[in-house]
Amino acid sequence: GKSPTKMYLAGRGALLNQLPEYLSQSQQLDIDYFDPLQALALSDKVSQEMRSLLPFMLSEPVGLAASIFAPSSAEGDVLTKTINLLPASKLTNINFKKKQPYIFISAIILSLTPLPAMLSGHFEANRLTDELNQRNDVKNKLSTKLDGLESKGDTLEFLQYFNDRIYDRNARYQEHGDNCWSTQQLVNLLQQSLNHEEVADTWFDEFKIIPPNEFNAAVPDNKKVSGSVLVLSGRYLVRPTVNPKTASQSDLEENLTQLNESKQRALTNYLSSLSTKSDASPKFQKKGKGDLYNKYYVYFDLEIELDR
Repeated sequence: GKSPTKMYLAGRGALLNQLPEYLSQSQQLDIDYFDPLQALALSDKVSQEMRSLLPFMLSEPVGLAASIFAPSSAEGDVLTKTINLLPASKLTNINFKKKQPYIFISAIILSLTPLPAMLSGHFEANRLTDELNQRNDVKNKLSTKLDGLESKGDTLEFLQYFNDRIYDRNARYQEHGDNCWSTQQLVNLLQQSLNHEEVADTWFDEFKIIPPNEFNAAVPDNKKVSGSVLVLSGRYLVRPTVNPKTASQSDLEENLTQLNESKQRALTNYLSSLSTKSDASPKFQKKGKGDLYNKYYVYFDLEIELDR
């Protein structure tokens, strides 16, 4: 019978020694030799000697053909059941070698998966490197230019420091020079007043310029000034236009008074032009230091703050 628990062996001459017994014990199957002649009708012309050789000649190719072109029925599966006698390690090695091309192709595909990102990163890295090089070039140029500017800046700072020291050293001379020039100009103006037609016959007894700190130290707070003060005192002669010997005393005094008032106005206007201060008016004394009606002269004094 052809039960699924029976194994057929083809090719008796190809069997190893004791193989059927080993397979029967290890696989728990009944072992029988496949004889393809059982399903064939031989002609009488085939000799008995050939008939005895045919099972050995046909069993193996028929068995291989049956395993290759096996039907899908359950009954045909019995004929196609085979046993692989190769060691497990050898079978694993054979299977691995069969899979090697697929593994190699898969490895190549997997290795190429990050390739676009790598190429993109490579191009981006090249772009950033070029940009970095350009910026380094600009930085080097700016550093060179900055070094030159710093050198010039140091030179300018030294020149500024040198100029400041020279200015501080010469400031007092500049101040003295300005004061000398102002004083000279003031003296010239006062000298011109002596030659003025309406201020003729005038002379100065005292001419002094007091610095503001020295002047402020001797006066109360309400009289303190911010500029130098000119202290000027003197007298002027009033020449009567009537004959003192023939004119009466009252006529003489009236004539002297009129001439004195005219001269006071002219002298006040002229001296007031020396300063823009509103209180630049001289004080006149007809008596005491002055003696208008007996000796024909008037004393005057003036303290004015000069423009700085």
